[in-house]
Amino acid sequence: MTNIKDIKELFLKASYHYSYQHPKTHETEKTEAFLIQCTLLEGVLYNLALKNIEKRFTNLYKKREKYYSLDNIISDLFLIKIISKEDFKKLEEFKHDRNKYFHSILKNNSKIREKELGEKYSLYKTITWKMIEKLENQK
Repeated sequence: MTNIKDIKELFLKASYHYSYQHPKTHETEKTEAFLIQCTLLEGVLYNLALKNIEKRFTNLYKKREKYYSLDNIISDLFLIKIISKEDFKKLEEFKHDRNKYFHSILKNNSKIREKELGEKYSLYKTITWKMIEKLENQK
């Protein structure tokens, strides 16, 4: 598992990219912020789920350790009561938006994409931090 300090540094890096605006061109890096956030949140959820099923469900752990889809991760976290129904719904929204943008990222105009991904980054910033804290507080 990645060190929690490194995870928090990635979270801050995503925040920096979200806030960045080139002084001359005024270009932003919201796409980069969203991509870092997606990678970070998926990694945190993966580690949180594996850590919890390893303790309780040895056979499931062996299966999930090899391949663990985001869909299964979110479902497992909810089923073993690591996340609330509200968190589950928010993470399902995140998964839907992530898939939408990952599978169509080259189809949109870059200015429109920047704006939309900036909005999505903001929408999922709180749940990302909440999952980081859950991982950090695991025994």
